[in-house]
Amino acid sequence: MARLKEQYKAEVAPALYKKFGYKSTMQIPKIDKVVVNVGCGEAKENAKVLEAVVRDLTTITGQKAVVTKAKKSIANFKLREDMPIGAKVTLRGDKMWEFLDRLFNVALPRVRDFRGISANAFDGRGNYALGIKEQLIFPEIEYDKIDKIRGMDIVICTTAQTDEEARELLTLVGALAEKARLPVLPEVGIYPAEEMNAFATGSSKSDAMIAFSQGLLDHMDEESIAGVAAHETAHIANGDMLTMTLLTGLVNIGVMIIDFAMRQMDWYDELRDKSKTLAFIVHVVLVNLLFFVGNLLLLWFSRHREFEADETAASLVGNASMSGALKRLMEDDNIGTLTEAGEPIAAMMISAPSAWCDFFSTHPSLERRIQHLLKIS
Repeated sequence: MARLKEQYKAEVAPALYKKFGYKSTMQIPKIDKVVVNVGCGEAKENAKVLEAVVRDLTTITGQKAVVTKAKKSIANFKLREDMPIGAKVTLRGDKMWEFLDRLFNVALPRVRDFRGISANAFDGRGNYALGIKEQLIFPEIEYDKIDKIRGMDIVICTTAQTDEEARELLTLVGALAEKARLPVLPEVGIYPAEEMNAFATGSSKSDAMIAFSQGLLDHMDEESIAGVAAHETAHIANGDMLTMTLLTGLVNIGVMIIDFAMRQMDWYDELRDKSKTLAFIVHVVLVNLLFFVGNLLLLWFSRHREFEADETAASLVGNASMSGALKRLMEDDNIGTLTEAGEPIAAMMISAPSAWCDFFSTHPSLERRIQHLLKIS
């Protein structure tokens, strides 16, 4: 059974039943079908263009696309009846759920400067229409094998009687940010790097951003990418970036205060009177020791927050997706680390032995994170 379909039955349907107070479970809205349509006006002059459109649609949806034809002649557009003008696919059942899963968790986050989808694109009868500007957001499409960048219309047809019911249905099914209680969807970016890496950055939930390396998108499957996206979304929802910044500042201020207080103590004055060199050495050692202890506490807190983010991610997309992402990272030779921007030693954690990794790294070892997820499942 498709992962999103399981989520609908286990979480979405009971939530809708409770919110709208239906008298029967048969009244609960469900997604009936998804129609993906590509219009191709140039096909009336060059019929071979439709072959590329059909090929792309078939690759994206996993189902053979059918050619759509004009229903009537329109002289102004030089269009005749039954002339081929596009292609479409109608998805139902497991294929529909699998396509929506890829659309929500893989394709849409790859849109440049993505800020979420409109909540007002309903037709008044519970159906939602979404426009895509280019087919390249789907990882199944290879840039070198397409003849032209084309957009498409995606219509999600539901059995909801009102737009409010349909809006709640789609929110519960597809919006990670809504489930994580974020004020807005985080911006998503892709940067050119071969290593498998992703990080979240931003000073608050409203201006957060998630960045994925191209290597991660190329080498991970869709379910694992969903786990990575959920992990970084969890960091944003938990406010980890701002918390770590504030704690780092507090540690530095604390060390400065202790350093100032130490300079005022009598024993330090006596030591400086005896030997300025010895006093300088003692001062340097103590200050660095304080910084070292403070940083160890920050590292411990960061590792704790990683476990928290894994738990939150597992609640968003399921334990299997999150565990799969971590296992995929362990299997890959060209491995990076799931990290937040600004953590200087995070990149060294993968190659370090487990004991050193757990003590001097911002992240627990991948083995411990997987074991933790298995323990809470």
